[in-house]
Parts: sequence; structure tokens; C-alpha cells
Amino acid sequence: MDLAFVSFTDGEVAILSNNGRGTFARELTRFATQKHPRRLAAPDVNGDGRPDIVVVAVDSSVMEVFVNRADGTFAAAADYSFGAGNWADDVTAADLDGDGHPDIVFLTWDPTQPFPGSPTRLAMFMNAGDGTFHPEQAFDIGRSAAPTVADFNGDGLLDIAVRDFDTDTVSLYFANCR
Repeated sequence: MDLAFVSFTDGEVAILSNNGRGTFARELTRFATQKHPRRLAAPDVNGDGRPDIVVVAVDSSVMEVFVNRADGTFAAAADYSFGAGNWADDVTAADLDGDGHPDIVFLTWDPTQPFPGSPTRLAMFMNAGDGTFHPEQAFDIGRSAAPTVADFNGDGLLDIAVRDFDTDTVSLYFANCR
């Protein structure tokens, strides 16, 4: 398994290749992303068995999806807009609707407000099954921390939990995709 990370100051994704012996190659594979990327996830968005890269940033209202070409490179980003003027954090990939394709969930907030003081939104992009995503679904959730995805009620569908900073409580959002 290789190691991918974002470089906030350089505006890029960097990948260290695993040499199979518990160490990584010294050379980085790098490619440009939005200015100030914040987090990434590496799900297989198109079902080809290779990890792709999803990036969110703190100076953009765009989620970028880079599809793995299997030759050590990634296709140019496919951009998905969310909440105009909002910034994003804490991206997670999980099959939220039970269709076998990873969906994307993350928090967004208004950068004109102090964080973690500003109200946050839970943003979700559902995978269309071909590596593309349907338009954003989002709702306000108060001042919250990173979403946790798991099947909390045992129904076989993934649910989402978030902590509210104001009330010091956890809110659960149960899937109802069936």
C-alpha cells in the first residue's frame, strides 16, 4: 500500500510508493491540486480495483476527484462544487447508500466565521456507479467535528455520527436508503 498525503503549502498531492519491504521509495509522485488542500481520501471510485484520490481544500468550494490511471499517474481532476463560499474538512469515503460504490462525506463551514465557531454542514456526494458523483446533498448540523461513519443501528446500512461543539453531544444520522 502506497502513502498519499496533501501538501497544504505547495497545493499538491504527494505519493510515496511502497517498496514491499515495509519502507517507501525516496521519490515522491506529485501532482497539483487546489491551492491549500486540507484532506484526502483514497477510495476506488470507479470500481477498477485501484485507489483514486478525493481532495477537499480550505480555500475552495470544490471537491476534486483524481482517477488512478494504473501507470503511476492520475487523470486531471473532476471538480464537484459544494456550498458556494464554504470550505471543507474531514473527508471520508463510505458506501452510504448500500449500492457497492463509495460515496463521499465531509464537513463544510463558512470561512468568514471563526472555526470551530461557525455553523457546519454535512456534505455528501453519492457515487453514480461509474466514478462520477451526483450533485451535493447537504444539511446544517451546528458546530460539529469530523463525521464518523458506521452501522450504528445494525440494519446493514452505514450511518453518520457527528459531535456538536455547543451541546457536547453526538448526533446520529441514520441511513434510510432502502
